[in-house]
Amino acid sequence: MKKGKAVLGVLAALAAGAILGVIFAPDKDSEAGRNITKLGENLSDSLNKSIDKKFEELAGAIAERIGSITEQEFVSTKQNGTR
Repeated sequence: MKKGKAVLGVLAALAAGAILGVIFAPDKDSEAGRNITKLGENLSDSLNKSIDKKFEELAGAIAERIGSITEQEFVSTKQNGTR
């Protein structure tokens, strides 16, 4: 039983080392490095698009609110004859 756990531990350590080696490979031309960079760029682009969309929605809501306030003030001043 103890030998089985030791072998399993060694295999897990080897797998973890291999994964970390691929992720942190010093070779700039490595495929893994390019894939990680591409993934980061795609994530960044997606996040920027989401932020832009939410900003446009917020700006539209603010513009609508300002428009309704301005319209209400115009109606109110017209009814009071102060214009």
